Amino acid sequence: MLVAYRQADAVAPLSLWSGEGCVIAARLASHVGAIRLGARLSVRGWRSRPFDPEAKAQYAYELARLRGSLALWRFLRSEREHADSGPERAELLGLLGRAAAELRDFETADGLLSRAESSGPANAWTRLQRAYILEAEDRLEEALEAAHDACARHPYPYYRPGVQVIAHLLQQLDRDNEAIELLYAAAERLQNGPVLAQLYALLSENGRWAEAEPVLERFVELSPLLERPGRQWVAEQRARVAYRSGRRAEAARLAALVDTDFHRAFAARLADSTPRPERLQLDVTFVRQHFKTCAPATLAAIGRFFRLPAAHLQLAETICYDGTPHWLQREWAEQNGWHVRSFRITLESAVALIERGIPFAITTVEANSAHMMAVVGIDHTCGYLLLRDPGQPYVVEVEAAPFLERYRPFGPRGTVFIPDGEQRRLEGVELPDAALYDHHHHVSVALERHQREAALAAVHALETASPTDLLTLEARLELAAYDANPAEQQRCLDALIDRFPGAAARILQRFHCMGDASREDRIQYLTAPCTRRDADPALFVALARTLLDDARSHAAARRWLRRAMQRRPMDSSAIRTLADVEWESGNLDEATELYRITAGIESFQEHLYQSWFIACRRTRRSAEALAHLQNRLSRFGSRSDQPALTLAWAWQQMEQPVRAREVLEEAIRQRPESGTLQLRAARLIAELGDESAAEVLLQTARSLVRENDWLRTRAAIAERGVDPAIAIDYARQLLEREPLALDAHAIVARALARREGVGASLTHLRQAVEAFPHHLGLRRMAAEWSRPNGPEAAEQAAAAILQLEPSNAWARRERALALMRLKRGDEALAEASEAARIEPRQTYSFSILGHVCGGSRVMKRHARTFAAQWR
Repeated sequence: MLVAYRQADAVAPLSLWSGEGCVIAARLASHVGAIRLGARLSVRGWRSRPFDPEAKAQYAYELARLRGSLALWRFLRSEREHADSGPERAELLGLLGRAAAELRDFETADGLLSRAESSGPANAWTRLQRAYILEAEDRLEEALEAAHDACARHPYPYYRPGVQVIAHLLQQLDRDNEAIELLYAAAERLQNGPVLAQLYALLSENGRWAEAEPVLERFVELSPLLERPGRQWVAEQRARVAYRSGRRAEAARLAALVDTDFHRAFAARLADSTPRPERLQLDVTFVRQHFKTCAPATLAAIGRFFRLPAAHLQLAETICYDGTPHWLQREWAEQNGWHVRSFRITLESAVALIERGIPFAITTVEANSAHMMAVVGIDHTCGYLLLRDPGQPYVVEVEAAPFLERYRPFGPRGTVFIPDGEQRRLEGVELPDAALYDHHHHVSVALERHQREAALAAVHALETASPTDLLTLEARLELAAYDANPAEQQRCLDALIDRFPGAAARILQRFHCMGDASREDRIQYLTAPCTRRDADPALFVALARTLLDDARSHAAARRWLRRAMQRRPMDSSAIRTLADVEWESGNLDEATELYRITAGIESFQEHLYQSWFIACRRTRRSAEALAHLQNRLSRFGSRSDQPALTLAWAWQQMEQPVRAREVLEEAIRQRPESGTLQLRAARLIAELGDESAAEVLLQTARSLVRENDWLRTRAAIAERGVDPAIAIDYARQLLEREPLALDAHAIVARALARREGVGASLTHLRQAVEAFPHHLGLRRMAAEWSRPNGPEAAEQAAAAILQLEPSNAWARRERALALMRLKRGDEALAEASEAARIEPRQTYSFSILGHVCGGSRVMKRHARTFAAQWR
């Protein structure tokens, strides 16, 4: 049975190779009768023999295949600390190491695999997992060496899993001919279906159809247990081979046997006259992307086509950190010998460019991610666009019409990169909305350089050219986000959603602008799109996160998370939300590990590392987190100021501001152009008492940052001074730009209290609440400043919040305290009890409940009853 599972794993070393070949192999692995039988038996075997390593390995294989690496990691967690690490556990440790690598925890993966290798040094399969980990780290040459070493340890010269991994790595290294020769030699000796499937994929990728056809038929001979999906795949490939070999009549007959809308239309087009040219594919070679470097890899592949140097990794170091914004791609290219035009892709423009011999980039936008690929060809008979995806070594064929329609809410954006001096190649080619994209580019660049007036002028140019175009709304949205103007953001997003009601990315953007709305309104807004059959799992995660605010809704939050993770088991936002659920449930160690996993999966999102660090402090693992953050700074500090800011923040959390200052000063020496670093350092240095040094940094940073951010820092520093009028002035300048900036309102309130008394502070806040009556943050601040005016004022302010958001536990606690002072004990008890139900992990909930219970003689008599209820 274990042999069957290893065969299933090797049909695709499923994470070890991707693209068309992975699709082929994954389908085959899923539909071999013996594997399905083994899947059923593995569950029974492990349940009947839970301490048997072989039975556990069988179950682990199936779990990884169906539910992903996180499920496998959590299932095998006991193996990490198991004292017995003999040969019988080497396979489990190897699986754990592989899962850790997929979760991008390479240090842990290396340790686990080292234990596995020491337990069974002659085990070829265990050594093969080393190749996977090295590939996940983007160390392909070392991975290839490890795979060869694994094959050398096996007694048979053609170790089948090793052969497949070596062929896959050779293909990743753009050495297809070597991979084909190896697979031919292995296929002659092994008579193995998965090897032939991989060979067929490679031959078809290289256009060697005369050789691919007999390989496909040999695969069928060696796969007698293919079920219906597998047989349909074979029928599709037979039609494809006949078509690509020029046998149109035979291809039409074979396509008619496949019961899909595409193949029926394909067969009909094959019966028509042959278009000229029928298929065009430009010779754009594969450049493998590293983690989140799809844009540099795509630009490097296009650079190779035009014989211009564009080294992928050097590009990534220059322009890439947690992805690459479109304006930065264009700016870099224009400064390095390229002529760049962006446009909205239509089928006509795509065909025109390909016929001129010009590949171009396409950006696809999903609910919570974006990806760049190169369009390298067109197939008129199939209706395909041909894409060169940097994430897989196979040319991707997509149906042009539905593909372009799917990404129409964002264009889709196309970008032409051609060498300077060759602009004549674009003469006569209509690039839709190219002029609008130029204006939009100017908006993005101006905002990045904090030149708001220039950005506003570019927005006006867009509005003049096309006031209702998607790009005009997008530019207005960017400007509103820069200005921190959620009302304008909501107006722009409402207009965009009216155009494309089902666009999950827009719905999420609109939801994130609802920070001033009540929890109930936010839940109601998300519930409707979540109930659609085609709802994106990212919406489920957002709804689950909103439900977390109320402990009474945690069960519902878990249900939505399960739905999301069934479809996307490695979704970092879902794992992060699951970590919050575990934390609120009191499972601190489990939550801390999930926070670490989430941060590792994303690698470049600083707020995830901050969440992990906070959890580490609570679980006494601060030293581990600080060491990791220091390592991140050494690896990525040259590419972004974010790792330095996160490490400095962590040292401040540890109450070591001197260490934080050292980190920031060193980062400024490395990146003197970063105004954000200088602002953070100025604020920290001012807190340490060195106001002159802080002032120097402030003045240096002013031209390098957004005016809002400069005013925010200046107001915070001024608040520490003697004259509160200075702080009020800067904070009010910020409020002119960001009327809902709560930190600025807090500075004004504190400074007014120092200068004129609490009444002036409350007057300022009441005016803000009148201007923005639905903003809960302002209402809460006003409620806090109402306390000195007596319990009536405090109770009324808290009640006003509860009218907007009945599940606001803070407001219920505040109202309970006010009601106690008003001698309304029963109402106070009801409010305090409800607050404890909403936030049972919040210590204030029970301290206030206890205070209410002890505040009157009646309540004292029933205190034990209440304590038993909450125990």
